[in-house]
Amino acid sequence: MKNQNSVDLRHLINDKVVEQLQDMYARLLDIYAEFGLHKTAKQLSEDVSGLLETAISKHIEGAIAPKTDHEPDILYYGERVEIKTTNGDTWRGGTLSKRPGYYIFVKVETVDGQTTFYIAGIQLEESDWVESKNPKYYATFYTKKELFANRDSVTNYVGNIEPILTKLGKIKGLKVITE
Repeated sequence: MKNQNSVDLRHLINDKVVEQLQDMYARLLDIYAEFGLHKTAKQLSEDVSGLLETAISKHIEGAIAPKTDHEPDILYYGERVEIKTTNGDTWRGGTLSKRPGYYIFVKVETVDGQTTFYIAGIQLEESDWVESKNPKYYATFYTKKELFANRDSVTNYVGNIEPILTKLGKIKGLKVITE
């Protein structure tokens, strides 16, 4: 996926990035357990995002992680990249999520102490984000349904989104496959 400046953004995630993310996250969970710290799903999502920023900036030439709230998560040869994490099937974002750019969507799932990830990337425009139907809720969102519908434009780095079919072969749902 090249943006308008011909920077190929598909190279932001590779095996070294994924391996470091997995290792750092496992170590972080061990530290939390050792110190008896309980973290919410939101806090853990923020941790995954920060760890992925660190792994990308360490292993991908040209990638910088500014680590400030008013900057994108990653600058890759000057291009903005945002990381969105969830432990569900919906990625949420505030006002800055409406910016056009490349988005890396991460789902983290821990079952019986084993953590797996789904990681995908896609170039989005402001209009691609779904607005909340609740006028009191500010966040926009992007779901597995949107990722699947745009699968020809999605780079799946780890895992996949697969249709759940009826006996007649019609799609009745979607499942995010983590690895």
